[in-house]
Amino acid sequence: MREKHDRLTLSAKITCHCGQCHKATSSAFSTGVFLLDTQFTLLSDPTVVQTYSYPQTSDASIQTLHFCPVCSTVVWRTGAADKYAGVLSVQLGTLDDPGVRDRLEPSVEHYVSMRTKWVNKVQSAEQEEGA
Repeated sequence: MREKHDRLTLSAKITCHCGQCHKATSSAFSTGVFLLDTQFTLLSDPTVVQTYSYPQTSDASIQTLHFCPVCSTVVWRTGAADKYAGVLSVQLGTLDDPGVRDRLEPSVEHYVSMRTKWVNKVQSAEQEEGA
């Protein structure tokens, strides 16, 4: 799947350590860059995108993972709660340019008590217990 972003400079760059993010990413954490949905254009055929929805840890509102049907990589997430209207979170690991990934250091870490013990905290990121 291919996507393009109008800009990747929003201040919301979040790493989450909750159990659902562990499972959704098959990793120790998830890092996403929040964009307005108007800043995101999917370059692949949108009918091939698969979705999976589940209740979010913080408030049980529905969160939807949008993923590639070929490799099953989660590319972006959307949330049903009002606070997420018009916003999506692009998974940092899906960005092709490592220089862009390096510039998007997380500004916040959520669910820090659930952080895998061998994962270091991001020194410059705000540390939060919830989301």
